[in-house]
Amino acid sequence: LVLAQDNSYHQAQVWHSLGNLLSKNRQRDKEAEDAYRKSLVLAQDNSYHQAQVWHSLGNLLSKNRMRWPEAEELYQKSYEFLRKSGDRRGMTMVARSYGLLAIEQGDYDKAEKYLRIALENERNDFYRDTIAAKLEEVARKKARR
Repeated sequence: LVLAQDNSYHQAQVWHSLGNLLSKNRQRDKEAEDAYRKSLVLAQDNSYHQAQVWHSLGNLLSKNRMRWPEAEELYQKSYEFLRKSGDRRGMTMVARSYGLLAIEQGDYDKAEKYLRIALENERNDFYRDTIAAKLEEVARKKARR
């Protein structure tokens, strides 16, 4: 962080990137969370950056069943900010993550809602196919109820 010490936004970006790297190793989840939270503090004045970090932190917390409510809150904050700001790409990514968490939670109505939003806005065919497959999974699970 020596290179970025005069600029809190650049420091925030570095901490966010560090969190992303650490989150790939489950044994380093606490360090990843700390890095994300440090990024949020440093970027208090940049709502767009915070929305990105909320999404990343939500992804991290969604791995732990006990932290699902926190992950859901972070996804909601990120989604609402990105929706209001008109960032369709970011909103699509968060909607997909939020829908996947809702599947894990067994909330198939919420999963369907957010996965449909993601499908409507996704431009990449690979991701569209993946989201469509998840929507089919949700439909099967809803039919079994």
